[in-house]
Amino acid sequence: MRQLALRYTERNVDTKLMSYKKAHAVSQFECTGSILVCISPSPSATRLIRAGKRIASDLGVEWIVAYVDTLSELHPEDKNRVAEMMNFAEKMGAQ
Repeated sequence: MRQLALRYTERNVDTKLMSYKKAHAVSQFECTGSILVCISPSPSATRLIRAGKRIASDLGVEWIVAYVDTLSELHPEDKNRVAEMMNFAEKMGAQ
């Protein structure tokens, strides 16, 4: 079902893009993007970071890893884990 939805969306976006290009006399249209990976203090964040890198590499786009610091106080162990994950992401090439 997911594949069908993706194909439908792709066809719909392609049709709209072609109409836009024709209506605005656009001969070249460069579309770039980026991948945003949002992590938490969870140890499974490593898997998210690796998946984000893999997807960004496959698509040839930049990728960013973010952690949203909330007002709640984190346990020191969680703070250390977030810092380690961010360092890991940077070493993997993330911004």
